[in-house]
Amino acid sequence: MTSAPAQPKPDPAVRPAVAAPVAVVDAQVSALQAVMRTEEAIRKIVSTQELGFLAVNDVRRMVQGRQAFLLVRKGADWETVAVSSLARVDRGVGAIGWVESIARRLAAESDANAVQDFALPAFATDVPETAAYPFPYLLWQPLSGQDNRCFAALLMTRETPWAPSDKALARRLCETLGHSWRALVAPGAIDSRGAWARLRRPAAAVLLLAVMAVLTLVQVPMSALAPAEIVARTPGFVTVPMDGVIADVQVEPGAVVRSGTLLATLVDLTERGTFEIAEREVAVALANWRRLGQSAFSELQARRELLSAEAELALKQAERDYARERLSRTRILADRDGIAVFPDRRELIGRPVQTGQRLMEIADPARVHVRIQMPVEDAILIAPGTRVRLFLDSEPLRPLEAEVTRAAMSARPNEANALSFLLHASLVDAAAVPRLGTRGTAQLAGPPVALGFYLFRRPVSALRQKFGI
Repeated sequence: MTSAPAQPKPDPAVRPAVAAPVAVVDAQVSALQAVMRTEEAIRKIVSTQELGFLAVNDVRRMVQGRQAFLLVRKGADWETVAVSSLARVDRGVGAIGWVESIARRLAAESDANAVQDFALPAFATDVPETAAYPFPYLLWQPLSGQDNRCFAALLMTRETPWAPSDKALARRLCETLGHSWRALVAPGAIDSRGAWARLRRPAAAVLLLAVMAVLTLVQVPMSALAPAEIVARTPGFVTVPMDGVIADVQVEPGAVVRSGTLLATLVDLTERGTFEIAEREVAVALANWRRLGQSAFSELQARRELLSAEAELALKQAERDYARERLSRTRILADRDGIAVFPDRRELIGRPVQTGQRLMEIADPARVHVRIQMPVEDAILIAPGTRVRLFLDSEPLRPLEAEVTRAAMSARPNEANALSFLLHASLVDAAAVPRLGTRGTAQLAGPPVALGFYLFRRPVSALRQKFGI
């Protein structure tokens, strides 16, 4: 019988290949699926506004950016049309102009059609805002047309340098964005020659004249919307009577207080010690005056010192009264009845304060009016006597009627850092008293104006601000 051939022994120096970890493969598949979902969402968008919102939010999130700005080319200038995490772009915010200046400089000093990443301090050392901006590493990703010319750009920032993989992913997604943008804009492009030929037809000319007549002759009421808030009509301001530190606040926000109620106390260690020392000095001066008064009947020297002791006693009593007055000022009391209005008592405790600093307000809940922050572009409706319809957020279906009583002479930055005029309006129905602090939207109605003025007032104003015409 023949024996079976011997099996070769495995070489210990040769190791079998190790398969890639399953977790790494799953992560790569998930990342690829996320890219495919984003591109699918881009292709389904039907307007450039939605496309811009997706670009500054979803694309930024895919490449791990912290903030993104979508800018559209306007000749030699750039205009910001979308900002990440914001529903709309406020042209009054200073950061928008700063970003557009960075885009203009980038287009002037380098190729705006090429992908670029750079560090902000080294790129714009003469711009003051660059020192305070928290995300210094910028990525310029252009959106190009069929002629490979940049018509828009996505500017993304973050606090760490951009990795090659992130730049490659941003380039692919922005190519898809540019293709979708061209597809959305191209059907709306106007052939000037065809449009002019259509206008030469008699029917089109008659229609154009009719539209111009409607825009000129039809009168519509002028109106504008502005944020509003219910505030006290004549609040009492509680101020700090002396420099010190808030030791405690005895009332809660919105609490009902009476005249004489203790609102807050200041740290009184120094004042209390000064008062106790002054009292003892008065006691010593009083004892000395009494001793000299008893000795004045028999001693000439005592009679001579009696007047001096009496003056010293009066001085010590005045110092004690002054110390008592300062000690009493460490207790801040309410001077009227009402509701205590302030943000949070925990924010006040331990805060150093100065004489005259406002601590809180005491408001009468039955006497309220409307405070309106009117944007500067609608300053035409800030005259006293203007009618107001107030739609509160808590009751949007039950508007309240009001009338403007006074208006500020100059505009100031509001909570959103945009310039606005401060208006005050009184409610027509005295029985309808909303709760203090309620917010809503005020609709101001002005005199009738032509329909054309109503429709084109803001576009014309924007053109004048941009071109100075």
